[in-house]
Amino acid sequence: MKHLCVFGASGRTGAIFINTAVDRGYTVTAFCRNESDRQYLPENSTCIVGNILDSERLDQAVAGADVVICAFGQREPYKDVFCADATAGITESMKKNGVDRLICITSVFAGDCTINRSLFIRVMARLNRFLRAAVASDRDEQERIVEESGLIWTVVKPAELMDENEKPRFVHGENLMIDAYSRISRNHLVNFLLAQLESDKYSCKKVVLRY
Repeated sequence: MKHLCVFGASGRTGAIFINTAVDRGYTVTAFCRNESDRQYLPENSTCIVGNILDSERLDQAVAGADVVICAFGQREPYKDVFCADATAGITESMKKNGVDRLICITSVFAGDCTINRSLFIRVMARLNRFLRAAVASDRDEQERIVEESGLIWTVVKPAELMDENEKPRFVHGENLMIDAYSRISRNHLVNFLLAQLESDKYSCKKVVLRY
């Protein structure tokens, strides 16, 4: 069974992913920003606490992993812009430690990709880039870093995330239409991520998830 290194462990998606992965028999090292973040983790996971830009701490977390999961992102009020720098440090640490599989969650608004966007989503994306220019540029740069890393990467771009009102099935693909009604639950996102641990279908590709 694979050993996973997860960044973004205290976020809602990261916490669900880690608990589900441990339940399914994976071993997990979680990177946490604060000691208090340990409360979100199962007892039989490993926690590395530190600054995500600290190369020594990154090496501690990444060493020995089979797959690295990046599940972090900006939180309100969206002033903490760090995704690109953190991802650059993580990819360098992966190459230094001989880890080549990276799965990175970003956004349907981020990057230059083949996503089909409805008019409403295109307008919202432009508005997002106007109101949160630094955040939008940070996410774009994060995707570029992943794509040019030389690793075996997958960029996962979920529709708007929700914690309830799940539907029985969801779809995934490289060129799905995203509109104002596109949603995906965190549980389905986590199940998709876990499925990618044993699959190369989306290796070096960007994939969209939605109902």
